[in-house]
Amino acid sequence: MNIDASALASGGGTVKVVSNPDAGFTSASVTASTEGDLVDVVGTRTKPVAASSMVNTFTVDVANGDSDTSTSALTAEATSSDGISTVSATLKASDASGTVRSITDQVWATDFDGVTLVSETGEQDLRLQKVSHLESAGTVDAPTATALRRKIQGATGSTMAAAAAPCADVCVSGTIEWTDSAGGTHPVPFAPVQIRDDETPPLGVDSELVTTVTTGLDGTYSATVDNDDGPGQGNRDVFVRVLAAGEDFSVGGQFIESPVQSEVPSGTELTVDLTANNTDDNNTAFSLQNAMYLGTQYLDTRVPGGLRFLDVVYPDPEGSFYDGEDLHVLSLDRFDWDVMLHEYGHFVANQLDIENNPGGDHSSADNLSVSRESKEIGVPLAFGEGWPTYFAVSLLQIQGAADLGVPNAGDSKYQDTEDQVITDDLEEGGTLGEDNEFTVMSVLWDLYDTPEDGLDKVALGDKVVFDRLVAGGEDDPGTLSDAYRLIGLGGAGDVNPVSCVFSGQNVAPRLADPKVTSVGKDDKIPTFTWDAGNGGDFPNDSFVVELRDATGNKLIESSEPLDDTNYKPSAAQWLSALRKSDGTLRVAVVGTQTAEPVTGPYRSCMTDIDVKPIADAGGPYSGTTAKAVSLDASVSVVPGGTIASYEWDFDGDGTYDQTTTKSTTTNVYSEPFDGKIKVRITAGAPTMKSSRLALAKEGDTDVAEADVKIVSAPPPSTSTPPSTSNPPSSNNNPPSSNNNPPSSNNNPPSSNNNPPSDNGPVATAAPRPVVKPVVVPVAKPVAVTPLPLARTGTGPLGLLLAAAGLLLGGLALQTVRRRRRT
Repeated sequence: MNIDASALASGGGTVKVVSNPDAGFTSASVTASTEGDLVDVVGTRTKPVAASSMVNTFTVDVANGDSDTSTSALTAEATSSDGISTVSATLKASDASGTVRSITDQVWATDFDGVTLVSETGEQDLRLQKVSHLESAGTVDAPTATALRRKIQGATGSTMAAAAAPCADVCVSGTIEWTDSAGGTHPVPFAPVQIRDDETPPLGVDSELVTTVTTGLDGTYSATVDNDDGPGQGNRDVFVRVLAAGEDFSVGGQFIESPVQSEVPSGTELTVDLTANNTDDNNTAFSLQNAMYLGTQYLDTRVPGGLRFLDVVYPDPEGSFYDGEDLHVLSLDRFDWDVMLHEYGHFVANQLDIENNPGGDHSSADNLSVSRESKEIGVPLAFGEGWPTYFAVSLLQIQGAADLGVPNAGDSKYQDTEDQVITDDLEEGGTLGEDNEFTVMSVLWDLYDTPEDGLDKVALGDKVVFDRLVAGGEDDPGTLSDAYRLIGLGGAGDVNPVSCVFSGQNVAPRLADPKVTSVGKDDKIPTFTWDAGNGGDFPNDSFVVELRDATGNKLIESSEPLDDTNYKPSAAQWLSALRKSDGTLRVAVVGTQTAEPVTGPYRSCMTDIDVKPIADAGGPYSGTTAKAVSLDASVSVVPGGTIASYEWDFDGDGTYDQTTTKSTTTNVYSEPFDGKIKVRITAGAPTMKSSRLALAKEGDTDVAEADVKIVSAPPPSTSTPPSTSNPPSSNNNPPSSNNNPPSSNNNPPSSNNNPPSDNGPVATAAPRPVVKPVVVPVAKPVAVTPLPLARTGTGPLGLLLAAAGLLLGGLALQTVRRRRRT
């Protein structure tokens, strides 16, 4: 909305108000009003506005000014803001939530020397127009007009005192302050203070810069200058000029200055105090100087060396904005530090390449993908406007603006107070989704701030938020989806507090309470439901449910992509997740908005479910009576803990028959049994420690059972197995001749020496088959004539030879038998 005052300036006595409410606003109306004695609205002041662009015309009466047309009276009136009135038009409408929002445009008007003068810029511009009118009319000459302009540009409240001091030349000191919207005064921090020497005649046309010093944080300054005014010029004609500027910026070239102290004697201490008022544009520029000082000081802590020098165009009738080169500030934003630093945030984002802002109309009440009819525009526009607001509000809090006592500065709110009435409390938060700038600024605020509320349990601090966004390099963020990925570095469990903020502000899905705080293997499997996240025409529309371990960093099971907002895990998935949970099962939903350009995925805040001990009796088991059956419960687990004991109920009668510390045991059944065994496990001390996760408590128990079938053992065998001993050997050898020596075959006939059978069962291999003995024929012995003893005698040698012969004969006979048997 804006005022077209061209007809008023040409004497037509009307103003046109062009209104164009954003889509989604209702009950719009525009009201014209005036302030000052010389202008007034005639007739209807409030008129309705259609949903589309509309022009309303209001009649404005401008009264005649002072009738004194003398040169002195006209020059005095030209430099004064007296007699200047304003015409304002305010557009009001209700947004989708029913909140009434408004925006105001304003022009300045006066009747001067019989002419109606109008300015869309501000009162200072209107006073300069008066001087130009006097110069054009020939009422004043060019040098006088120059002096009048300098007076207008530097006019302010001042006090000056001169006193003798032990100062060899001229010493100048004082305090510089500015006045806020409520009338409170504040020191002007670190502003350039020029000590100048006025060159005359005429007074104020030209001056020489002698030296420049800077105010301190408390607004004080001091300087010493020589007293050489040039040959034949006497002493210096000293005055002080303070620039609305800082080391890295200048606000519109605006300044305030003191009157001239002529012919100052050497050894003089000049005390010059200046206080900028809260009405004249060159004075209110010092409110913006203070805001910009805080902004650049903060940036120096985040970007070593700061950024390039920035020119601030003030006041600019076109509004407050950053055009890619300069910052522009509307006159009616003079006391709105949030607005000023929001625009500075655009400059910072542009310089650091952390935005991809398409620009154009926007409102913090809109889903911009809807109002701008494009997700491709709406999502980056929301981030491009939301981040600068977060930047402005957070830096004022960090820089301690609340301690300065400046109205509306240093709190958690973004406020625009004069041209618009906007109060967006970042702590309360927005919930319209990623394409809404209020939601974006609220998400970033909750990531930064200290207070915990709702799902906001994180305080990353401004440095982490700033550094992670800036550190993206070529991957710098252009959307909230990009910011989520850069800020949420680390495992899913580690960054769950970040995800919780996104769920809390309705960007990520939000799980409903499953009404389950702990589960065991036999409990009912819950069905998980959730809100989709994001809003307008583009809510999240594709989801994956994740079942994670106690840390949240390890994915155990997950669903296939879903287009519904509910899911029940399968029994196999659920039991697998419980076993591997390490004590707490953490459930999350990952949501994606699939319309181009795809945004997300955003992970929800996790829901934590305590997992009870899980007993597993193994089985099924089978066996026979009188033999040991091995039982195995090693698959049992206490997630996140230990198992202190296993209690065994071998027949399922409810009485535990044995307690072990190991997961295996055996049992011998004396009778057949077809039933169940039970094992009861008891949790020991936890193996993990966590103040956040609920782990199994020592002493918790769980019971499992398994089928067992025991049958009777087979009866023992009653038959005697065949003997495996050799039969008696048949001795078919003929009797040895009495003349032969005794046979060497001394093996006696085989006798059956096996003991009698005890009719016991044969427990090993089957008996060997009995092989029929083979009868080996023996060749008829050949008669051997013995050596005559008479010839050899019966001495020892003879006997020895006879024994050797008998021995060799016997060995030969045994060899033949063995070969044939083999």
